[in-house]
Amino acid sequence: MENKNTITTELLDFAYVRLDLLKNLKELAQAENWERISKSKDTTESPILFNYIVFTFKRLAQLYNENNDSNFIVFKNNCVLINTGLMTKNYERIYMLFKKSARETQQPYYCVGFFKESSLEVSRFEQKPKKAEYISSLSDLLFDTRLPLMINIDHILEDEENKKRLPADMQDNPALLLAFQGAVEILKKKLELNYKIAVPQYYKNRMQFLLPLCLHDNETTDIVLAVEKHGQYYTGHTCLTLDMAYSNARLISKPETNWLTR
Repeated sequence: MENKNTITTELLDFAYVRLDLLKNLKELAQAENWERISKSKDTTESPILFNYIVFTFKRLAQLYNENNDSNFIVFKNNCVLINTGLMTKNYERIYMLFKKSARETQQPYYCVGFFKESSLEVSRFEQKPKKAEYISSLSDLLFDTRLPLMINIDHILEDEENKKRLPADMQDNPALLLAFQGAVEILKKKLELNYKIAVPQYYKNRMQFLLPLCLHDNETTDIVLAVEKHGQYYTGHTCLTLDMAYSNARLISKPETNWLTR
């Protein structure tokens, strides 16, 4: 076992990763649809999967650095093993293997590839790393419908970053304010009926919830509201596209909520 030291939380600073390796990971984790993004201009192979691996590594490195906890990142000789948190269709865990670079390079390691737990590459590690952890209590995953929801509508509708995430036909529509206010009121009633429509996400080391807003009709989600608990109420200042919301939510678990997966 190598001496444990603080490591960078940035995957691409820690290791050289060939993007074509994502194709291999996608094949291993084919139980999930990693091609959901349809409107993104990102040309990266499987943007959701790439985002997932980058931020999973970041979280594992944070957990490792906090207490030099080798339960999350395992070093052995010149190799490093992490748990991707993904599984094959037959429910075998998938790991990411790194090896120390023999040459002087910017990154001290390079990614060898992704391997299922029964592989020879993984079996060489007596200790298997744990998957990333994001929550300290199950209550972090439950939206409290008893608390008021306070939305900064002015910021969402006037901030350029937020506004460009709205449907194109609504961005300069004179009826946008009324449609947005109406969507928020309908959302509150939907939450009363089913608190599970609130999907948790982990963002900037904080737990938040993703909530669906329907601007055109009551059943089709057009935009996603990100809200965070502050004491005895929730606040919302940001909206996301469905693609962005799915990518963020996937860090914690595979989303099963209909409005986010259809």
